[in-house]
Amino acid sequence: MAEAAVSLRSAVHIPRNLITVTNPATQQKIADVPVTDAAGVYAAVTEARAAQRQWAALSFAARAQALKRYRDVIIDNKDRLADVIASETGRPRLKPAPLASSLE
Repeated sequence: MAEAAVSLRSAVHIPRNLITVTNPATQQKIADVPVTDAAGVYAAVTEARAAQRQWAALSFAARAQALKRYRDVIIDNKDRLADVIASETGRPRLKPAPLASSLE
């Protein structure tokens, strides 16, 4: 399992194999994403478990503040996110719902 100690960040950036993501409506290439091997998956799970312990150690207020910052990033990027979802699914881009007021 020594090879499993490889960081997820380094494992993901070694593209041994790639999956091409295409828009199903246009067949245009959107991106190539790397396939992660077993060691990369193991590293990701290990990092996620460590992150969960750190998250659990935070107070409720600190977790709420982090989630509000995450919400703000989503709201600030809602048009870009809608474009990505539309291109990945091949569906028309719909106007994003007004999230800001419902997530206060």
